[in-house]
Amino acid sequence: MSKQGTKGQKTKEILLNVAIGLLEESGLDAITLRTIGAEAGLSPMAAYRHFKDKSELLVSIAAFGFDQLAEAMQSSLRRCGDDDPRAQLRSALLAYIDFVDTHPHLYSLMAGREVREAPSGLSVQAGKRVFALLSGLVARTMPDAAHDLPVRTGLVLACVHGISDLRLAGHVSDDDGLDNVGRLIAELVDWLPR
Repeated sequence: MSKQGTKGQKTKEILLNVAIGLLEESGLDAITLRTIGAEAGLSPMAAYRHFKDKSELLVSIAAFGFDQLAEAMQSSLRRCGDDDPRAQLRSALLAYIDFVDTHPHLYSLMAGREVREAPSGLSVQAGKRVFALLSGLVARTMPDAAHDLPVRTGLVLACVHGISDLRLAGHVSDDDGLDNVGRLIAELVDWLPR
């Protein structure tokens, strides 16, 4: 790679990191290409040399988020220390919810229309990594479900996504009857056929 290519890639990474920081700190409305250029200490127009438009930037941020979510789930499996597939699924789902709690703006972008309707397949491919990881865990938890594994995985994902959204909206808190997220996830996993 040429020095120019290396420098350009580093600049793009800097811009992406600044955008992620702004998103986490101030939400989606804070993200503009001009703002991230200025916040990175570059010209306000610098980001346009690396991202065609805001949509491309948002897709890149979402792809980063999906990669981070997959890594958080993988890390939880390494720490789990249990060979039981149900324990591993519980661990990965709790890591999912923890990721959402820790990165609410990033998660909202990842699950939002801005990325879903974008023409780039970058975030879709990154999201498939999370789905594949979850699918493998569901397959081990329900060995007889191979014929409809995508549907069963989708149902588990819908449940954990719903719990996450309810928590973000303040409907599931530490003060009500649904306070124990660990219990909700344990009930979900126990509810799955053996």
